[in-house]
Amino acid sequence: MKRTILYLLIAAQLASLASCGGSETAPETTDAPTTTYSETTSYYDTLGDIPDFGGVDYTILSRSTVLWESYVEEETGEVVDDAVHRRNRIVSETLNVNIKSLDATGTWGDRQIFVDRVTNSIMAGDDEFQLILGCMSYMNGTIMSDLYTNIASLPNLNLENPWWYQGYNDNMTINGKLYSAMGDLCQSALSFAYTTYANDTLLVQYGYKKDDLYALVRDGKWTFDKLTAMAKTVTNDLDGNGVYDENDLYGLGAYYMSVRSMANAFGIDYVTKDDDGIPQLSVWGDRFVEVFETINEGCSSNWWFTESNSEMFSEDKLLFYMDYLSMAGNLRDMKSEFCVLPMPKFDEAQKNYRTEASDSSSVIFVPKTVQDTELAGYMLEFLNYESYNTVTPAYFETSMQIKVARDEDSREMMEIIRDSFNFNFGYCFSNAIGGWVMGALMQKAMDTPDAASTWASNEGAYETGLAKVVKYYMEG
Repeated sequence: MKRTILYLLIAAQLASLASCGGSETAPETTDAPTTTYSETTSYYDTLGDIPDFGGVDYTILSRSTVLWESYVEEETGEVVDDAVHRRNRIVSETLNVNIKSLDATGTWGDRQIFVDRVTNSIMAGDDEFQLILGCMSYMNGTIMSDLYTNIASLPNLNLENPWWYQGYNDNMTINGKLYSAMGDLCQSALSFAYTTYANDTLLVQYGYKKDDLYALVRDGKWTFDKLTAMAKTVTNDLDGNGVYDENDLYGLGAYYMSVRSMANAFGIDYVTKDDDGIPQLSVWGDRFVEVFETINEGCSSNWWFTESNSEMFSEDKLLFYMDYLSMAGNLRDMKSEFCVLPMPKFDEAQKNYRTEASDSSSVIFVPKTVQDTELAGYMLEFLNYESYNTVTPAYFETSMQIKVARDEDSREMMEIIRDSFNFNFGYCFSNAIGGWVMGALMQKAMDTPDAASTWASNEGAYETGLAKVVKYYMEG
């Protein structure tokens, strides 16, 4: 359903980035419904009477490096920026609020600055900002400081609507509580989504067709075995010196961060929920060992280049390349055609494709200091709806597809990437439960066939850290 709605919205909305959405309004006591609408019916038309909030200020706190996803002061002619500006204008006019912006440095190295800005303000009881777009990797760890509202309890929003990322929100809901959420407002997640690129020049040269790759994806048969078989056929010591380096041809280029995302793509979960919905550590098992050994074997071979090097892909030295979706923008001057694919499944028995985005992605928090929960619910629902309606189509259709992607099928592949987002509870809380669980194991997979010792030396700490997080959700 999500993809169908988005295509309708692309057709109806992208053609006129300057037009306004409707502002029909709805009963303030009812939750936002999950709806299906035609090209001529907007979401607002389904709601009824939306309250007028009298021009009240509504402030969003963001990291300076990704301020672009929450606030653009004026139209610039850059399509995505203009879409963000338009989104905010539509929501402001629909609810009669004044959207304002604050930002603070929030890189990993400066993470404590952002954490302190949030913590000090909320602990002081200030109502300085009503929405926080914070970095997943370190901000989820602040949840146990009892700073945030349970987003699942807010009125006037429905987390089942397609502009919310169920692959994050469902996994992060424990005991009916959701303290950080993700939806189309979090555009950085799209930018940082891990994906697979295929070089069309090399495909043709070695007897493959990109249409066959698209067919594999649609049929649920795009697997790592398929990728590996193709990768092995193209690998070549181009300079004939007997040493494989950046001067040679490889079937796959995937560095540490991409390898870390493979665990998720291959169906490995940090934690799984038991029958009572309680997360339990679940990394180690036969499936993980098989995945670990497969990755170790590949990284030890001559067909897999294990360093980050998009230049090699653009120079036709990599058949496949795994990196962020936003990397496509850096390839727009590449002479060869290329196509975009989701991360492969491990095998055909795996039910779904699974996309992980970098833990640098933004997630949504609502401070406990927010008093007007009615407005809070409307704002989250409408900002994500209008992002889905306006910003995501602009990002895909213009920045990614018209300028970069070289064929219509890549558009569909990008939708599959978005629709297959999967963020495990343990991944989202990695920094809070004892470190980068999968990161440490996947780093080990790139270097040595032994994962057991790494797991054994860390399992106890992971169990203890997870228990502390779960305790807050159950008792906090």
